Amino acid sequence: MFKQAIHVLLLSLLVLVMGCVSATRITSTWENPDFSAPKYKKVFVAALVSDTSARQTIENEMAAQLEVQGIQVVKSTEVFGPDFTQAQLTKEAMLNKIREGSSNAILTISVIDEETDTHYIADNVTYNPTLRFGFYGDFWGYYSHYSPMLYDPGYYAKDKVYFLETNMYDVDSEKLAWSAQSKSYNPEDVDVFSAEVASTTIKELERDKFI
Repeated sequence: MFKQAIHVLLLSLLVLVMGCVSATRITSTWENPDFSAPKYKKVFVAALVSDTSARQTIENEMAAQLEVQGIQVVKSTEVFGPDFTQAQLTKEAMLNKIREGSSNAILTISVIDEETDTHYIADNVTYNPTLRFGFYGDFWGYYSHYSPMLYDPGYYAKDKVYFLETNMYDVDSEKLAWSAQSKSYNPEDVDVFSAEVASTTIKELERDKFI
C-alpha cells in the first residue's frame, strides 16, 4: 500500500513537472563576431507572419515580456499598421520610420517551416526493449502477456511542429547581430505559442547578453 502511494505521488509530480515544460525550445543560436553583446535598450519588434491577428498577438506578447526586463519596445503593428506589406514602403522609408522611434535593434520572429508527424499508439502496449526478465524469459510468457493487448484498438496521433527563426538586427549598421532557431511542438493556441516563443527567446537573449 505504501509503495502504491509513493508511486502515485511520483507520477503526480512527473505530470506536474511535464506540464511546466515549455513546448518551445531553442535548437541553435548564432552571434555576429563583429558585435560584442551591445545590450540593446530599445527594440523594434516585427512578427513576420501572414495572419494579422497572430502578428499582433506575437508582437504584443514579445513586447510585454521585454518590457518586464526593462527594455523599451516599439511594435511594427503600431508603426506600420497590422495590414502592412513590404511593397508599401521602400527600404529607406521603412528604416527611417524605425529610426524615428529611436530603436537601436530590430527583432524579427518568423515561422520558416512546419510539419506534421503521424505515429501509431497501441492502446495498452508498453514497449521497453531493454527489459529482459519476467515474461520476456520465454516465448509463452511473452505471448500470453501481450497477445490479448494487441487486439485492443489503438490510434494514430499527429504532432504539429513549427520551426521558427528569430533575428536581431543592429539598426545603425543594419547588420544581423544575433540569430536563433527554435521548434514549437503542438502549441495549444496562438496565445500559448506567443508566450512560449517570447519567454524562450528572451531567456536566450539575456544569456547571450544582448539585452
